[in-house]
Amino acid sequence: MHIQHALNALSQFPFSFINKDSSYSLSCPISTPLSCSNDTVIEDTCCFEYPGGIFLQTQFWDYLPSFYEPKEELEKYSKNFTLHGLWPDNCDGSYAQFCDSSRDINYNVTDMLLNQDSYQSDNLPLLNSNAGEQLIEDMKMWWKSNNGNDQSLWVHEYNKHGTCINTMKPSCYSRWFEDDSITEEDKDEYEKLVKRGIYDYFDISMKLFKKLNTYEALAKHSILPSETKTYTRDEISKALSDSFNDKQVFFKCDRYNSINEIWYYHLLSKGSPILSNDIGVFTAIDSFNPYSGCSAEGIHYYPKGYKPPSYKPPNSPGNGNKKKLGTGSLRISTKKGSLSGFLTNKGKWMSKGTEANYEIYDAEFGNVNLKTRIGYCGVNKNNNFFECNSKYNKNPTQFNYDESSGIISYSGKDIWYSTDYPSGRVQSNVIWKEDNTSKEYEYKLKFNKRY
Repeated sequence: MHIQHALNALSQFPFSFINKDSSYSLSCPISTPLSCSNDTVIEDTCCFEYPGGIFLQTQFWDYLPSFYEPKEELEKYSKNFTLHGLWPDNCDGSYAQFCDSSRDINYNVTDMLLNQDSYQSDNLPLLNSNAGEQLIEDMKMWWKSNNGNDQSLWVHEYNKHGTCINTMKPSCYSRWFEDDSITEEDKDEYEKLVKRGIYDYFDISMKLFKKLNTYEALAKHSILPSETKTYTRDEISKALSDSFNDKQVFFKCDRYNSINEIWYYHLLSKGSPILSNDIGVFTAIDSFNPYSGCSAEGIHYYPKGYKPPSYKPPNSPGNGNKKKLGTGSLRISTKKGSLSGFLTNKGKWMSKGTEANYEIYDAEFGNVNLKTRIGYCGVNKNNNFFECNSKYNKNPTQFNYDESSGIISYSGKDIWYSTDYPSGRVQSNVIWKEDNTSKEYEYKLKFNKRY
């Protein structure tokens, strides 16, 4: 991605919010730099998104039929992409995930959004009386899950990504109150701030989705769904770029070489998109990569409901049927082969012995899960240790998996390290490398697929 192309002259925006029913105002500096471009520390973390200064708005083209979409339903979406999510990435391309379990949604989010009293306060800016109802209508129409349970996708996207948006913490919302020291001890008011953040995350995500009409962008260049016609990467890239301020847009193809996902990259031109409720703060930038899994020519854009000749439907509906991608081992990988070994079924590095079996599964809504005979695998948030055990069975960690290279990464980073070299039966901890400091034993984890 070429962030420098996005760093034009900075706009001067007044950034203040005044509750009509209160003399208290929330304000930020008149001008703030584009996210990911500041040279000085901005002390007010409610006025500047960091470290997640890049925002990805992601969309699906789910054409494959499912148990949950009769033909008449598919007709409604025949000329529309659907929303995947809004993701805050770090400025270096890595990303955090599931950042604050205290703000997780663990209840019926539809009921919550319909009950505006749960996130409205005399101190907070007023919403229209039917704001929650209208938002739910939009989400049910355009924020669709391919497993038939839309709410499960909404909850997943907020818990994984929404809790990582720095400027929508409850402490930022509390600044609308004359006494801005509202804490978790003020249970009722604090809970309203948490839920207002949830409403605002879904609301700003929907507003940005409506602005970025991918179907129309492609149609303007005569790129339309077809069972037989194909397109080139350059044709698709040009069409998407023309609709996105001439910036490169990332697109993804599935195993049938058909378009199935689009990512729009943004920086923020001022403060917080959540608190300002203004999609105008999203500034288009080039994507990190132009495409994934798409050949240079012969790219399909299948119509909704089409079944490719080799398509195999899932065995049964429901969330419990994860697709297994393969069984193999996790090996230590370095450029020159300076380090060797494999991971045990507990996630430790060994240099000699018998390799443990690792299974890799498609995770719900993207990425993959890893599993050994003793449980799913995860990264311990306290020490960044890679580990596999039963405590991750309920909520398995999501990893990235590059099928072409076999490399396993986490939160956008693929370097792991150990503080000691294993010898004989002695094992070493495998640690996710979160920063850029050099470590003595650095390596990548490679999935060696056997079947």
